[in-house]
Amino acid sequence: MIAIVIGATGATGKFLVQELINDSNYHEIVILVRRKTNISHSKVNEIIVDFDQLEKYSEYIIGDVAFSCLGTTLKDAGSKEKQRIIDYDYQLKFAEIASQNQVNSFVLVSSMNADSNSNFFYPKIKGELEDAIKKLNFEQLIIFQPGFLLRPNTDRLGEVLGVKVIGFFNSIGLFKKYKPLKVEDLAKSLIRSVQKYPKTKITINTLKGLPLLLLAFMLSCESKSGNQDKPENQTTEITEENNATYINTNGNTILERYNTPKGTERENYNKSDFGYFLQHLPLKPFGNRVLYHTGKEKINQNVYNAVIDLPIGTKDLHQCADATMRLRADYLYQQKRFKEIAFNFLSDGQPRFYSDYVNGDYSESKYWEYLEHIFNYANTASLKNQLQTISHQNIKIGDILIQKGNPYGHAVMVVDLAKNDSVTYVLIAQSYMPAQELQILNNPNTTDGSPWYKVEEGNINTPEWNFTSEDWKTWE
Repeated sequence: MIAIVIGATGATGKFLVQELINDSNYHEIVILVRRKTNISHSKVNEIIVDFDQLEKYSEYIIGDVAFSCLGTTLKDAGSKEKQRIIDYDYQLKFAEIASQNQVNSFVLVSSMNADSNSNFFYPKIKGELEDAIKKLNFEQLIIFQPGFLLRPNTDRLGEVLGVKVIGFFNSIGLFKKYKPLKVEDLAKSLIRSVQKYPKTKITINTLKGLPLLLLAFMLSCESKSGNQDKPENQTTEITEENNATYINTNGNTILERYNTPKGTERENYNKSDFGYFLQHLPLKPFGNRVLYHTGKEKINQNVYNAVIDLPIGTKDLHQCADATMRLRADYLYQQKRFKEIAFNFLSDGQPRFYSDYVNGDYSESKYWEYLEHIFNYANTASLKNQLQTISHQNIKIGDILIQKGNPYGHAVMVVDLAKNDSVTYVLIAQSYMPAQELQILNNPNTTDGSPWYKVEEGNINTPEWNFTSEDWKTWE
């Protein structure tokens, strides 16, 4: 493949070019720079350009993947107007030319909390840049919105202080998901993302919801010191990834899609087991978005990594507890164990049996009618009361975490399990409110991109709900 890079002399860009040189998938790396560099390699084609007239160099912006790591600081630019030219105009022009030249993939290093509606100058122009590039015709668009970077020999006061503050909080167990990241790890992530998210448009933002006080601190320090960014660089960060690969993007079922954590194995199941049924649930192609019952995309797209390919109806019914009941019922229905399909109503705590409801009509349409009847009158409270409590030490595939709320609760299900003699890991699936497709959750507690949750005593923090090990329930 051919990669085209702007920002190749910045902190992240330098590591990016080196990683591309080491990657056998890339046979040519075109770097567009303002002055001659010390980069010397047979793969590298260095083009000295005038970014104010970038269209004159269109013939060099041809390839498979374009990486944009360009950026500057207010201090180095001299004014906000000049900083905008570098951080917005140059990068947008680069993206427009790449799009016109039918470059399939574009990877943009943006900024934490990038938002075109922001009251802060830097996040605002980064948000405006993202919005503009999203309108271009790329087959694959990957936008990184990281935050605190560990750069070699940085002189950026705001960044240095921000890293120290976050480092202190990390040391006492707080804000661990905001752990600073080395620029070399960011560079590796940029390259991996091209293979990991094929033919999709995705924003990778591990710092959404950064505490406002810390954000204001960072930005105020940047503004006063004039240190926001250096040329051909970006004040960004992403969750650190190591060499572990957990997701096979070509997998069509849970069993095929996910690789187990190192040193663990799945248990073997017979075709008649609930575990076999769950592991063989069909998944939509990698990169598909979760849809609501209305057909619109789920607003929070950063909580999951796969979508289970099952219909959910058009009513606002298939929510959290409903989805767990549905999976259990689907399994029993497939096994023709009709008399075992029963769920309690909230009103009286009594079970409503599928076999009684359908009165001999075991068609799929009648089955779905029964499920929606259950969804209307059962919830997390009734399901929690129906199920048996289980210790976290005895968790098995198909068990659920459930809390009954006031007024709302939540429930998620274990859809895969891997273990060894000392540790158990699980994959967790959920639906949510409003009614939406089932999804395999990301694990916000890991730093290597693993979606697997370690089963242990204490808190279990999922992207949209926090449980404890006291919340485990089992069907049998």
